Amino acid sequence: MPALSLNLGVDFPYPASFRSGSPSHFRSAFPAPSVIGSLTRIPLAHKPALFANELEHLYTGKGLGEAFAFLFNANEQAADGDADADETRIDKLRKDLVFMWRSRLYSNVKIELTGEVQSASGSSEEETAAIFWSHRFILVTRSPCFSNQLITYGLKTTPALGEPARVRLPSPPFTPPAMHFTLGYLYSGTVNFSNRSYDLDTAFAILCSADYLQLQSLHDEVHARLIQEMLHGLFHAFLDFAEYERITGGRWGSGGCHCRPCAHRTPRVLLFSVHPDVQNTYLQRGARRMLCTAEFSTLSQKTKDGLVCGFAKHTTPLNVFSLLFAAQAALRDVWAVPFAIWSRRRARGD
Repeated sequence: MPALSLNLGVDFPYPASFRSGSPSHFRSAFPAPSVIGSLTRIPLAHKPALFANELEHLYTGKGLGEAFAFLFNANEQAADGDADADETRIDKLRKDLVFMWRSRLYSNVKIELTGEVQSASGSSEEETAAIFWSHRFILVTRSPCFSNQLITYGLKTTPALGEPARVRLPSPPFTPPAMHFTLGYLYSGTVNFSNRSYDLDTAFAILCSADYLQLQSLHDEVHARLIQEMLHGLFHAFLDFAEYERITGGRWGSGGCHCRPCAHRTPRVLLFSVHPDVQNTYLQRGARRMLCTAEFSTLSQKTKDGLVCGFAKHTTPLNVFSLLFAAQAALRDVWAVPFAIWSRRRARGD
């Protein structure tokens, strides 16, 4: 059968070596496609009609018809309607992409998290903290940052034929757990792609990673989950002060959760929100609305002075007594702290 020739109508601006098949332990070697200008010649023993259907399925998720209907249990889906059938197909595609990423199937990009460490001689050296494998087509289509690095500006070092492209990312802001959830989001469209959960520090790192990679949708999802799920609303952080005062009737600290996890996490949220690289208005506004607890004593003196100024600015006849009672309770908590811990905090200037 003669070789199949298709003109895809796409002019690739990057070297042809990037388009060659990447090495993989899950497949055997196959002839690389030849490229002449914008014409791609693929030596495949396929019928043109079948290959056209495969291309349609690759771009739209449709086109293969009944040949693969058994994958989706088509008989049950027909009874549920087209909307449910499409949702099932999307979920199946999401799981397949995550499996492809986790199994390193056809992976052709190696992401290295690097950070500077101090050597024994006192000089700074670059150390690789973690390595992740990914796919070029996912990275460049989902992240503007990866698109610029892999296509627009190109890599500093062109990989050898058959070798994966190497992408280096700084650590921090990237951490291995944050990179895991970031890549999972790129493949699945959600951070809930597995049963694995993340803690508060990882949530902070994901937010910073999303900003670095220009993934606004990832930032918005993690930001919303952080406030609503991990901080139980964070005292209506999305409401401005006037609206917050209206719904709480001017009673400071009455519009949010005072559970132990929230009391422990809120000071850390405040420190993160005022960082020069973050400056998150919603997190800072919600954290400042919580009444003083023992955890706030671990903050720096500058941060505590800012909190006092905020309390003074928003003190009204309606909330003055609740503030005084909260201050009295905070003093009791401070006196309950063992003297050794209090001395260490004083020595650090906290």
